[in-house]
Amino acid sequence: MKLLPTFSALCAFAMVLASCGPKFEYDGSCGELKEYKVDSHYCKKYNLSEENFTLKYPSNLSLETPEDLVTPNYVSFFDFDSDSILIQSMNIGYYYGLSESGGDGLFGSLLNVTKESLMSSLVDQWRMQGIPLENVTMQDETIIGEQHFTVRANFTSTEIEVGFVGDYLAQMVMMATASDHGVLLIMIARDDSGIKDFKDFETAGCLGPILNTFD
Repeated sequence: MKLLPTFSALCAFAMVLASCGPKFEYDGSCGELKEYKVDSHYCKKYNLSEENFTLKYPSNLSLETPEDLVTPNYVSFFDFDSDSILIQSMNIGYYYGLSESGGDGLFGSLLNVTKESLMSSLVDQWRMQGIPLENVTMQDETIIGEQHFTVRANFTSTEIEVGFVGDYLAQMVMMATASDHGVLLIMIARDDSGIKDFKDFETAGCLGPILNTFD
């Protein structure tokens, strides 16, 4: 389980800097769906940026909450193989301080934080932690029928100590809830998870149900 401290630290960095979708039918292969809710009481209890959302997640996924680990994330879901190597995961955290113009938003006039600069800094942190992201693209993408600023990349790793062995896709989606902040979804999937390309995050593996029920 050596992935968890590293992964949580990466998402913490993003925090500090930082439905009409396709038809989806869940086949139950990752377990029954359970509901998870984040509201103002939840955020106040764990000293998190206030957001309100609900989702459903497959019960076969390992669940990490602020109760389990000191983390700035609302909740994380993991699927590991028998050697505790990550197969697929989704982390739900947040970002703030964004300023498209450089003059608005928290710290915007001072730091000129844009979507590109925030996410470029996060990509750099991943690489510093031994996750060699390649073919990085940043642009608005349609995710479950809506446009969101999205970072996509891939990497190959043999680094057991950071919890990755194999070929992976990584997708980070900024779901804005205000002009300068919002929810950050970070998804990772190995090629044996059933997720072969980025659109598969919506329909395949164990992550599709989470994306499709996120509200």
